Amino acid sequence: VYPEIQDLWNQPSFLASTGIGINCSVNSCLNKLLWFQKNQTAIWKKTAFLLSLPDYLTFCLTGVRLCDTGTASLLGILDLKKKSWNKDSLMALQLDESLLSQIDFPGTLVGEISIKKTAQTAGLPTGIPFILGSLDHYMAAVGADLGEAAQATISLGTVVACVSHTQEFYPQRNICVASAIKGQGYYQ
Repeated sequence: VYPEIQDLWNQPSFLASTGIGINCSVNSCLNKLLWFQKNQTAIWKKTAFLLSLPDYLTFCLTGVRLCDTGTASLLGILDLKKKSWNKDSLMALQLDESLLSQIDFPGTLVGEISIKKTAQTAGLPTGIPFILGSLDHYMAAVGADLGEAAQATISLGTVVACVSHTQEFYPQRNICVASAIKGQGYYQ
C-alpha cells in the first residue's frame, strides 16, 4: 500500500466521512491509481476520465458519467454523508475531481439507453429506462427487501456478506457503510 493511501486511511476523520472500516489493501482502486500515476506517467497524462466498471457501463449505454454511492463508497474518496467527493482525499492523492463521475444514489433514473452501438452489442433496445444500480451485495439486500421484510441478509458472491440496514450513519471498525437505495438509510 502506498504511504499516501495509508496516511489517508489513518486520518481520524477518514472513517467518519467515508464509512470504510476495513484496512486498506494493495488491491484497492486507489492503490492501483497511484501505481499508474507513478509508473505509467504517459498513460496517466492522457487520462480523460476515471470510471469504475459500473460507471463505464452506465457511460457506454447512456453517455452519462454517473457513479452510484455504493461503488463510490469503497473507493476511499467519497464523503458518504455529503454525497460528494472528499476534497481532502483528492488533494492527498493528487486526483482531479473533474476526472471522476458525478455521484448519485442507487435506484436513480439515469435516463434512457441511448448509445445505439453499445445497446446493439448488448442486445438491448435504445429508449428503455436505465436505472443506476450498485454493488452485488447491496442489490441483493434490495431484492430481500432489507429494512422492511428483513433485518439482515446474507449474500454469496466473490465474498460472503452479511448486510444490515440502518437509518443512521454509524461508521465503525471492520464494517463498510454505503447509502441504501434512493438514499433511504444506510447498508452496513
